[in-house]
Amino acid sequence: MRKQLFALLLAGILAVGTAAVPVRAQELPSADNTDTYNANTDNADIDHIYTEENSDEKNAPGDDIFTDNMIYINPLYRDVIHEDDLNELSDTGIATYSEPVYETNENILINQLLTAMINRQETVTLYYQTPQEYDKSWLGNWFTKALAESTDSHAGDYMRWSYGGYKAEISYRKSGNWQYTYTLALTYYTTAAQEAELDLKLTTVLNSLGVKGTSLSNVEKTERIYDYICANVTYDYANLDNNAYNLKYTAYAALINRTAVCQGYATLLYRMQEEAGIDTRVITGIGNGGPHAWNLTQLGAKYYLSDSTWDAGRKASGYRYFLKGTSHFDNHTEEPDSNILGSYPVSASDYSKITSLSITPASLRLEKGSSAVLSAAVMPESILNGESIRWSTSNSKVAAVDAAGKVTATGKGTAVITAAIGGRSSSCNVTVTVCTKGHTYKTTITKATTSKNGSTTTACTICGAKKSSTVIYYPRTITLSGSKYSYNGKTRTPSVRVTGSSGKAIPSSAYTVSYAKGRKNVGRYSVKISFRGNYSGTVTKTFDILPKSLSISKVTAAKKGFTVKWKAQKQQVTGYQIQYSTVKSFKKSVKSKTVAKYKTASVKITKQKAKKTYYVRIRTYKTVRINGKSTKLYSGWSKVKAVKTK
Repeated sequence: MRKQLFALLLAGILAVGTAAVPVRAQELPSADNTDTYNANTDNADIDHIYTEENSDEKNAPGDDIFTDNMIYINPLYRDVIHEDDLNELSDTGIATYSEPVYETNENILINQLLTAMINRQETVTLYYQTPQEYDKSWLGNWFTKALAESTDSHAGDYMRWSYGGYKAEISYRKSGNWQYTYTLALTYYTTAAQEAELDLKLTTVLNSLGVKGTSLSNVEKTERIYDYICANVTYDYANLDNNAYNLKYTAYAALINRTAVCQGYATLLYRMQEEAGIDTRVITGIGNGGPHAWNLTQLGAKYYLSDSTWDAGRKASGYRYFLKGTSHFDNHTEEPDSNILGSYPVSASDYSKITSLSITPASLRLEKGSSAVLSAAVMPESILNGESIRWSTSNSKVAAVDAAGKVTATGKGTAVITAAIGGRSSSCNVTVTVCTKGHTYKTTITKATTSKNGSTTTACTICGAKKSSTVIYYPRTITLSGSKYSYNGKTRTPSVRVTGSSGKAIPSSAYTVSYAKGRKNVGRYSVKISFRGNYSGTVTKTFDILPKSLSISKVTAAKKGFTVKWKAQKQQVTGYQIQYSTVKSFKKSVKSKTVAKYKTASVKITKQKAKKTYYVRIRTYKTVRINGKSTKLYSGWSKVKAVKTK
């Protein structure tokens, strides 16, 4: 009987967002009647390795059964393990058709696969029935969905880092519909017993840290978890080059043996934070020139980067890689085809802790059935990081509160309304009354100042109960459309934008804007914003008009020096500053020379090193009077030119 064979390209196995460490693809030795494949998917860093064997023999007399064999190595570890390291399939070969239960719903198969992997089941058999002919992408799609991120901390990134690969046999025949049997021999880095031990230890540690439940904020939870890992796990230098010891890559080794490599640190942080209710990812790529793994953590609406491997052994006050933004996370480059960071709102700035939280007003009297909105002020004001304030009440039968801080009086008595965020909390005492004499209401407006919220309050003049109260949010942020302009001979008039402490824009009808005269020549100019209506106070902002920049015409090498030439500026310029360095970035070894006359068009730099390359740039400046003092205002730098001294 003829045996039809298909080579399964496992496209997209890890397309859910985990990148492979960039290492070379494995090569399998050639053999008679055996083809070896190294197939690249659309995700260029993932290599899928499998073989197929050709035969013209029938599997069983009278049966028209077709088969396919394949080998798959998890790309995350393809430079660590080889085909010979994978578990073997049973010697009995292709599974027989002895009354199996064939599933027609692929989601059931996906759940069966994931459950088996979580339980570290080494042999998995999947039965599938469909009218469709054999499709080589099915198994790959099942793995993709099985390994997708989920709320189960045993799945997602943790599972992707927990198995080495598999060998598979597929048999299928047509019996009305097509019936397929997938037999997989999976290889893991931990056993079921080790995972059970890890789960037990994790429960003990997480309970001791108090990070389960809602009593702590997420930032407090991740601080405690990160502190624990950095204080209790050391880098496994002893087994770094031991290719026979793969446990070093696991969270098990990090938690139980207290020593692991970066994958162990990252997967342990993943497990602990996920079980504490914090969304986490494992990021792979290059760190300091070598393959590395670190983490992405959600706090509020933003995600932040952490590397517990590189912070291990440091005290909390000395962490360099904890909850960092992309602007301050040096020497880490995500695998280009991964794009996990591009799929999440990752903060550019570092996470900053909230120093204080206060509620306005601190006490409140309400009539039953009425409501009022409390205002919560966070300091520093710009450090909300997208987190939401958590509102709660001590007695919902007296006063209820919603997610926006709106308090509704539900019954006579007293209650305490509490706001909490970032480990800080503040409370408002609420008294709910019932007026027996009939209400006489009066509305009072307290204007917002430039630093404090105001309010519009309607209250009973007899019992003092408030019928309603709304916040007038003060102008927390006032910005100009531009703070620096280059001189062009025209008048500059930047527009004004005002944002209230609620984060919403305050309309221009609430203020007037007046500009200083001139605003054409190089100098510093003021813009006065005067508030009106429900607002009071004034704020002054400034902007600069800078001298026009220029370029270097020519740099000529000389003996232990060089000459710089440029075209002299005739308008709004006092002089020039030349800067030169042996480092192109100008981050060190920088020297400067000032030319005080605007008519000068060249300068000679001497007493430098011979046969050395220097990088040169120039900018203009003008001396102006600001607040009674002479101040130099500089243009932007010119493009850099290089010269090698003689």
